[in-house]
Amino acid sequence: RPTNYSIKNASRHKCKMIAGKIIPAIATTTASATGLVMIEMLKILQGKPLEAYKESSNNLGINTYQFSEPLPPSKAKEEEDVIMMETTVPVPDGFTKWDKTVIDKGELTVQEFLDAFKEKTGGVIWQLFHRLAIPSGPMIIGGARGDDAAALAKPLKDYCLELYGEHVISPGSTYIPLEVSAALDDEDETQIKVPQLVYKFA
Repeated sequence: RPTNYSIKNASRHKCKMIAGKIIPAIATTTASATGLVMIEMLKILQGKPLEAYKESSNNLGINTYQFSEPLPPSKAKEEEDVIMMETTVPVPDGFTKWDKTVIDKGELTVQEFLDAFKEKTGGVIWQLFHRLAIPSGPMIIGGARGDDAAALAKPLKDYCLELYGEHVISPGSTYIPLEVSAALDDEDETQIKVPQLVYKFA
């Protein structure tokens, strides 16, 4: 193998010496990381307050261990888009990346889903697409414009499978992660942003 990569060859004994130094380093690093993670897991099980949790930065080579309190997640706030010259409002105000907008009403058609989203957030969906997959058909589902009546009448789950393929819903999965472009149903059609959208169909 060293010859293949133009690296100086070494004897079997020297290779064993090098490996002997690397293996303990890997083992101790893995053990320390695993132990620290388990300590935090135990805090969760014990219901400790948020202040009890710690993140750590460790260097086993120089034997230093630093612990600090994690920063709170940033909160969504109203933003001014200087390019589009419009305001984007968070719904709900101050949500974080840990929040989700869950639509949990069983099997819904695309139109029923749009209505359920409006009921929950007050927003009208203009674009609806899968969070993680690339579609084989149109990139978006036309929402409020109603430009495809046939699509709006289809079950949303089936329409996602049709657009993106069977792989987007894992066997046994009961939800689909989605993204939207939406606006409030007002005169200004104020743009809104919502936490990650989850459609639970079962």
